[in-house]
Amino acid sequence: MNLKLISVARIALVCGAGLLFLAANLQALPGESESAFAAIQERAERGNADAQFQLALLYADGDGCSQNYSSARQWFAAAADQGLAAAQWKLGKSFASGEGGPQSYAQARYWYELAGQQGLAQAQNDLANLYSIGLGGPQHHAEARAWFLKAAHQGIANSQYNLGVMYFSGQGGSQDYGLAFAWLSAAATQGREDASTAKDVVADRLDATMLAEAQEHANRVHKSYVEPFL
Repeated sequence: MNLKLISVARIALVCGAGLLFLAANLQALPGESESAFAAIQERAERGNADAQFQLALLYADGDGCSQNYSSARQWFAAAADQGLAAAQWKLGKSFASGEGGPQSYAQARYWYELAGQQGLAQAQNDLANLYSIGLGGPQHHAEARAWFLKAAHQGIANSQYNLGVMYFSGQGGSQDYGLAFAWLSAAATQGREDASTAKDVVADRLDATMLAEAQEHANRVHKSYVEPFL
């Protein structure tokens, strides 16, 4: 088996406060990866939700074990059933992609919503995408906008872009070029080139006074919903 880097973020979460690491990532010595996997598996089998989630990640990556998406889904489900938001999101992604078992956008929507209700921004964004497209259930632009807004407030550039587009078009609610400009500007500062192009299109619809007001609002959005997440 190829040696891999063991991430502190994964191992420290599940092995307890007494397990200390001297660097952000440690090069696994022969047998260490398998030993860490076994320790996590033991805790997972005893019902520890964090360990179940970490075990699922290891199976998904083939870290310390053979890659097995079916087992990854099984352990994501075990942790998700215990209410772990990150596991609920990952389980939703497994259902959306069909990785590790049958594809089901309805199940993806279900698990994304549970994670999104706990405030997980990535799940809120993914749920909004399903509502916007109409996968896994009825298309609902107002719901999509509401979930994009939640994720946009947590710095998710994709949600900020889509929210800006929806404000520009009036899809899912009122049309507001100023808010469209502000949210597209936020996404653009995070590297979305399409957001930068769209922002310029919106700017062409605004007179000098409206553009100045939109820029002020964009500055406030950036300070509140971009800077804290950089």
